[in-house]
Amino acid sequence: MAEVETLRSLRDFVSEAGFSNRAEFESRLQLLADFARSDDGRQALAAAEAVSGLLSLSSLIIPSTSEAFPGSGWSSKTFNLYVKLLRNLCAGNSVNQETFVRIGGLEALAPVVRILDAGSFKDGVDVAGTSPVEASVRNTAIEGLQMVLQLLGNTAGLGELSQEKIWEVFFPLIFEIVARVSSVKVQGPLCMVLFTCCRHNDIRCSELSENKGASIVALLLNSGGVDVSNSSSNEWLEFLITHLCFAKPCFRVLFSELGGTIGESTEIDGLPETAVRQSFVKEQAALLDILNASLSAREQDQHSGDPLSDSQQWISMPSTSASFLIDIVRCAAKCAASTGLSALQLPTHSPVADVLGLSLSMIRILCVLDEKRSKILPVFASSGLIPLMLDLLRPLGSPDGAKASTTSTQGGVETNSSTSTVRRMGSEQSSSNGVDVFPSRDVYIGYRRDIVAVIANASHRSFLIQDAVRENGGLLLVLQQCMPDTNNPFLREWGLWAIRNLLEGNSNNQTELADLEIRSVVPDSRLKEAGMGVEIDPETGRPRLVNITPSTESPAVDEIL
Repeated sequence: MAEVETLRSLRDFVSEAGFSNRAEFESRLQLLADFARSDDGRQALAAAEAVSGLLSLSSLIIPSTSEAFPGSGWSSKTFNLYVKLLRNLCAGNSVNQETFVRIGGLEALAPVVRILDAGSFKDGVDVAGTSPVEASVRNTAIEGLQMVLQLLGNTAGLGELSQEKIWEVFFPLIFEIVARVSSVKVQGPLCMVLFTCCRHNDIRCSELSENKGASIVALLLNSGGVDVSNSSSNEWLEFLITHLCFAKPCFRVLFSELGGTIGESTEIDGLPETAVRQSFVKEQAALLDILNASLSAREQDQHSGDPLSDSQQWISMPSTSASFLIDIVRCAAKCAASTGLSALQLPTHSPVADVLGLSLSMIRILCVLDEKRSKILPVFASSGLIPLMLDLLRPLGSPDGAKASTTSTQGGVETNSSTSTVRRMGSEQSSSNGVDVFPSRDVYIGYRRDIVAVIANASHRSFLIQDAVRENGGLLLVLQQCMPDTNNPFLREWGLWAIRNLLEGNSNNQTELADLEIRSVVPDSRLKEAGMGVEIDPETGRPRLVNITPSTESPAVDEIL
């Protein structure tokens, strides 16, 4: 076979002194690389021991100093073609993969990444003022790194033997160097290698979520390749992150290792209190952004009923991770209250607001994905989801649709059922435990709506959640969300959906709302301007619309809503 003869002739163009005919050598590397793109070509070259022969030339091709690569005195083209050929040989061919690992191919390539100056790769794009020569050198170096990582990815396909060796040689230091190269062409293959090595190994998953491993993930999240809204974004990063956080119980550790704090316990006058010292960083928001986007895709797949969708395998998350998600919401809300954030548009570029919004969105979607109401919902319930959601709602007061009709002499609304008087919605910030302080206004556009949406989805066909809302005095509170609000599009619709779910099949909830009685009313300026008002029918106790005149307005003021 001509290609086998071409392989054997490579040594004719090299010697200890160097290359006798570099151009011809490179031409033959390219020919062999093209031949190795097919299964038959890889098998034929494997029989000719191509990998062994190529690695015997490594000392002449792989650079040994930082001055050698990239540079004019040494051919980066030769190196790239050499790695390209090895990459193609190891694509799905176990013989070539095993040979490459066994005779030291990984160790031979490791110095290349150490030699490359990661500092020369800035922001993934050519910076202003970069000369054409510098840009060309940079692009050639990125191409070389990309093919080295693709070679590792192909080699990792051999199984645990190669994955363990890759991890031993490249983790964490060399992987961290590569992660600093802010180019999706490099970071995509890197994430592929990390995902392949961690997919079936819990120990490596844990190592990647802690200490130096978390630093690697932070660099990946902090790069331009993390933009999940961009069609050219790093899909392998999403696979890696979702695997660590959904398939494995690494979410809590990884989120904490990325930065920020979850709070510190202190004592004031002998009473325990959680100090509002929480902080969040953009890498944590980026992590949640990827997880939320993945959950959203799964929600769409569930609605479409596509049984072949890859996302159908991800329908839950470990219980410890689900519980921690509620802790994130609580801490982010307290931090937002202390910073005074208000009515921002997501994404806000404020890590606190983004973390809060993305966490609420994840909880809402997870409630949808738990179709049998037996995996995530019990964990949410035992972790205090409903008391927290109600505590987040109370300080917000009434939606602006209700505020427009209130005055400073607002009366209360009471029930005549066996339960105690329902708490009036007001401007208080303290939660029912008298410790936590939550925002008294919308942190971002849709904040109140997201809280109501969580309650709505969680209560769907779940007596556990339905009862929790009633037992925490939340039925009337949720009912009062069934009106428009400027900062919360579709709040009314989510409120109605929540009430529908809270009442479905739950006689206790139905009875409590049926027993509500209007005790007092307040003026409505909009109805007043139209010459109309609402009064309570003394016989039925129900409100009715009436016409008013200037002469009758004053005597009826206490009965007008």
